[in-house]
Amino acid sequence: MESTPADVRDAIAFLCKNKGFTDKRLATRTALVNLLGGPNTGPEILRERFVSAINAIGGATAEVLGDSLCLTERTWEVDSLQERRRIYGSLQVPPIQPEAVADRAESAINELVAVLVSGRYPKSPIPTKIAESHSGVAIYRMGIHVIVRDRRHEETRYRFQMVGLADGVDYFGIDTRNPDAPRLISEDFSLRMELYEKGQQLQFWPDEPMMRGKSYDLRYFIRNAARDEHVLTGEWMAFHEPTRFASFAASFIGDKPKTIWRVDRLTDIAAPGEPTRDTALHIDGRHTVRTEFSDLYGGLHSGIAWDW
Repeated sequence: MESTPADVRDAIAFLCKNKGFTDKRLATRTALVNLLGGPNTGPEILRERFVSAINAIGGATAEVLGDSLCLTERTWEVDSLQERRRIYGSLQVPPIQPEAVADRAESAINELVAVLVSGRYPKSPIPTKIAESHSGVAIYRMGIHVIVRDRRHEETRYRFQMVGLADGVDYFGIDTRNPDAPRLISEDFSLRMELYEKGQQLQFWPDEPMMRGKSYDLRYFIRNAARDEHVLTGEWMAFHEPTRFASFAASFIGDKPKTIWRVDRLTDIAAPGEPTRDTALHIDGRHTVRTEFSDLYGGLHSGIAWDW
């Protein structure tokens, strides 16, 4: 089952409880481990990256996280979260009660989720500095599922799981050349469209402006309303917005492609590339092919391509 930003938040909250952060306890939280580099990454590196993300926040937020997670020297031997909260609260000016510390920690966890999902901290698993999101969100996971009937496009389903990177962001925008209007599945978004000379911008407005650290789940689909009859040969896209995880699926009704392959981080000129032993994909028993990616950015194209 695919993880969500809420799973990351729950993992951090879990690590705050009882004995706090330990390598063994972290290893049980798959969503957080994947963000920090995956199950094949050594526990020392996972810990180092997690602490680096906290330190990147700095100030009082990092302090309450460190104490809550049992990562500070004054809490190393304290096995109770309530007692760690009491220690933190007693050192504030003026002192505050554990309940107030819990409220601060909740906000701090949201901040940490934003940093982890964006990947913008010194020891991040993303190997190079990436551009800031233009949309004010970090895309945790994106999913695209295209339905192809007798070689023609029938429907594409989209899902964006995002975390806000700033307070007050009004909408999430996507530029597209597709003239068809989306149909929303998510009930907490509304759609506006701004027409361009060669396409349109889809603007998805949440019921309230987005807030830093809060997660959002946007789902919609686009049908071939104009009955475009051109033969479809793939579903790939350029990733201008940093995206931590992405999945592509294609289901075929009627004719099946002769060859299917991954489009993996190619330039606009190079895409969709050619099938190779390493990029070849195969249809399953449900006439569907799937592939997944991680840490996509820089405007390079990824997805699925096929020929008939």
